[in-house]
Amino acid sequence: MRNILLLVVAIIFCGCMTTQATWQGRLDFKGVDNVVFPARPPESSLRLFFQGEPEKKYSVIGEIKGFVYNNDDITPALEEKAKSAGGDAVIQIQVSEGFLEEAKTIGLEKSSVNQGEVTPVIRLPSVKVFNIRAKVVRFE
Repeated sequence: MRNILLLVVAIIFCGCMTTQATWQGRLDFKGVDNVVFPARPPESSLRLFFQGEPEKKYSVIGEIKGFVYNNDDITPALEEKAKSAGGDAVIQIQVSEGFLEEAKTIGLEKSSVNQGEVTPVIRLPSVKVFNIRAKVVRFE
């Protein structure tokens, strides 16, 4: 009986979970004139214009700049950031490939100059990223 109860509770919790796109990277939003708009619901629609512009009249409310690690993360990252800023669409989307150097400590070594002194060994691996720059707009 206890196992059945646990199974029912597990099904209820799994049914209540939401699936939200997860992406890795860093995108920053800078609004125009420090005007803040309410965030749009995650399930709302948002248009992305990699080419061309919307036919509707619009106002630019800010700019997105940053990077993601995976090409497949460009669209979900832009959508999430633009919706959280209250945008209706993203225009003038520019994506370029680049490299990011991340400093990582990979170990320690003893100094030959100063006996007994330990210094970190650091390497700078280059990680491929997709740099993003775009404008967020609201329709009038």
